[in-house]
Amino acid sequence: MSAPKLHLWPREYLFLFSHMRSFSSVLSHVLGSHAEICGYSETHLKYRRRSDLYRLRWRVARAVGGWPRGRYLLDKLLHNFMLIPKDLRYSPGLRTLIFVRSPEATLQSILRMNATHAHRSWYDSATSAAEYYCERVAWLTALGVHLKERALVFPAETLIDDTAPLLRHISRFLDLSTPLQPRYQLNRLSGLPSHGDTSACLQAGTVLHQAQAPAEDAPDIDRKLIDQCNRIYGTCMATLGDWCPSYGLRQESEQKQSRVA
Repeated sequence: MSAPKLHLWPREYLFLFSHMRSFSSVLSHVLGSHAEICGYSETHLKYRRRSDLYRLRWRVARAVGGWPRGRYLLDKLLHNFMLIPKDLRYSPGLRTLIFVRSPEATLQSILRMNATHAHRSWYDSATSAAEYYCERVAWLTALGVHLKERALVFPAETLIDDTAPLLRHISRFLDLSTPLQPRYQLNRLSGLPSHGDTSACLQAGTVLHQAQAPAEDAPDIDRKLIDQCNRIYGTCMATLGDWCPSYGLRQESEQKQSRVA
C-alpha cells in the first residue's frame, strides 16, 4: 500500500479530554465512525515532541487498517501525563471535547473494573480512585480555562441521557458536513485491553441508554470521599461553564439544586 499524497492526510486534530470510565470509548467510536474523523482508540501517546504528531498518524493508521482520511485525526487522553502537543497548543487546527462524569458513578465503575481485571490493578481502593478523579478533574478545569472556545464542555452523562441533542451540538461545534449518529462501527481494536472499554456494552454498536445497560453491583464508598469529589466536580463544571462553550451544564446545575432541596 503506497502512502497517500500529503494533502489527503487529515490536517486538523480532535482530542477528547476526560477520565477513566466516562463513556469515552463509546464517544470515540461514534466520532470515529464519521467520514470526516479518523481514529477511535486510545493511543497512549504523551506528546512531548513534534514527532509525536506523526506517531499519532501511524497509530491511527494501524488502528483503522489503512491510511487516515478525512478532516480530523482523533485521540483521547485520560491521564495527566498526556499533554497537548506544543505545535497545537494555540493552533486553530485543534478542537477538543472536555467531559466529566459525576463522581459516585465514576468511582464505582473504576472499582468494578479493577475487580474484573485483578491482574492489572489501576486503583486498588476507593481512596486511590478518588485521588485519581480529583487530580484529573482539577487538571481538566485548568485545561478548559486555557483552551476557551476551542473546547466544548459537557457532563459525560449527557451522551447516555441526551444522546441526539448532544451529538447535534458536537456536530455543529466541529463544523461537520453531516451530523453524528448514535450508531458506530466496531474495529479491529474495539474492546481490546489498553485500547478503551472492554465491557460488553461497547459491542452493542450503538449508544445504550441507562435502562438498556446491564445492571451492575454498586461498591460501597465512604460518603466523605464522594463529598470531596463532588466539590471538585462542582467547581469544574461551574468554572468551565464560564470559560468554554458548553452543553448540558445548566441542566446539571438545576438537577443538583433540586436534589439538595
